[in-house]
Amino acid sequence: MRTRMGVVIIAAAAILVSAPGIAGASNHHWGEGRRARAHQPTIVDLAAATPDLSILVQAVQKAGLAETLADRHGEFTVFAPTNEAFVALLGQLGLKSLDDVPVDTLRAILLDHVLPWSNNSKDLAGYARRGFDPTTIGGLPLDYDASPAGVNDAAIAASDIKAANGYVFVIDKVLQNPDPRPTIAGLAIATPDLSILVQAVQKAGLVDALNDPTSKLTVFAPTNEAFVALLGQLGLKSLDDVPVDTLKAILLDHVVPKELDAADVLRRADKGRPTHTLGGLDLRFTTSPLQVNGVDITATDIEGSNGTVHVISSVLLAPPAT
Repeated sequence: MRTRMGVVIIAAAAILVSAPGIAGASNHHWGEGRRARAHQPTIVDLAAATPDLSILVQAVQKAGLAETLADRHGEFTVFAPTNEAFVALLGQLGLKSLDDVPVDTLRAILLDHVLPWSNNSKDLAGYARRGFDPTTIGGLPLDYDASPAGVNDAAIAASDIKAANGYVFVIDKVLQNPDPRPTIAGLAIATPDLSILVQAVQKAGLVDALNDPTSKLTVFAPTNEAFVALLGQLGLKSLDDVPVDTLKAILLDHVVPKELDAADVLRRADKGRPTHTLGGLDLRFTTSPLQVNGVDITATDIEGSNGTVHVISSVLLAPPAT
């Protein structure tokens, strides 16, 4: 994988370096910069010169999108699946080649890989920090992660490949609409050590909220052992002994109404910046060890289609009212 991706990056870089006028262009002279861009390869040029994107090029041509993505006056961000990614998709669909894919279907798939403006990784990371998922021309919301670099369920193998009309990011999967990843509720249900949390969410009537595909949430998820310890502290035998309103309030103190990955948590820890939960609890993070309000974060960045789960070793509790 590393060798093949190296070829992708080297091929793209070689085009940029060899394009006439690029080396002599000056950022301080608008006219010279404009002439340089006139000789810079377009997104289609970059893809056509990259062997591992040859199936993508065929797909773009078949879908009638080559002229659009070659337009030097356009601005696009393209997430470009590798040949291996397309082969995997065809296998999933039980098809032998692109010839078996209807043109309208192929066009819809490709448009879910194109943003209608030019963004590099810094721009995309900025959107993510503000809780904004940019939407492709095809209508697919893109969940971008800077570290490790990824978008939705695909890993980004090469970033910020600059073209005359935008940027190309090479990815290892063909993106699907809707996002095939489970929701936060689905992630919890599939994790045996979060089964008591699932019971608590069901009792508190929060399943729909954690299943909402339009939400972007972060859940700090206590393990079964954490809930057992809490019940022991309260002198209770099971969740059935906890009033619904009390349980709901506790759970909402574990939910942040925006997506925070581990990098965001570390950033907030460094700045000493608190994060507010839906229940009103202030979360403060520390590093070495990584903790939230003094509780260990034991697993990070379990990503779903509508947010991220971080597993914690104890149930977070609001301080008693004074």
